[in-house]
Amino acid sequence: MVQIDIPIAFAVGQMLADAANRQLSTGKPESYYQALAMTNIFTGLFFAPIPIYFLVDYFGWETTYMVDPERVTRFFIAIVLFVLMLAANLGFALSDLLIRKGRSAVARIIYILIWIYALAWIFGNWPRSTRLGTYTQYHTARETMARAWEVWKDPFLFILIGTLVIFLVPLVLFARRLRREARS
Repeated sequence: MVQIDIPIAFAVGQMLADAANRQLSTGKPESYYQALAMTNIFTGLFFAPIPIYFLVDYFGWETTYMVDPERVTRFFIAIVLFVLMLAANLGFALSDLLIRKGRSAVARIIYILIWIYALAWIFGNWPRSTRLGTYTQYHTARETMARAWEVWKDPFLFILIGTLVIFLVPLVLFARRLRREARS
């Protein structure tokens, strides 16, 4: 999942900057830092824990079957967390730059393309993206692996739905707050 989580973190930074479009276009440092703080709070509390959870409990999900967990450094989780936060901040910075230049539509196109890429990655790797198991199972006994929708074997589907709610609801609330602040 890291293959799409890092680009999504970038898109999230862009989306929250876009929500603060009016504040950022003023060029006031207070507006910039407030919107950036909200981006970091959202990313740190509501987005980054999701890919970290899946790396810890479902390392073998989707295309991480390409990597033997025995060969992954013990710092992998910390590195992923750092890169997720960095990506969100870079996405925010890019959108801020584009907004200040009057090119907010370009920023929107970029984050929409990132979301399209994420969906294409999931569906382009079908059926591999539906398998749950270990690296060893994937390479030696795929028939023993559960599918994401086989909830009687693994609660993964419910966990995935829960994490999407944990991600989407706060994202909408944060974006609405930033837009509301622009009106006041």
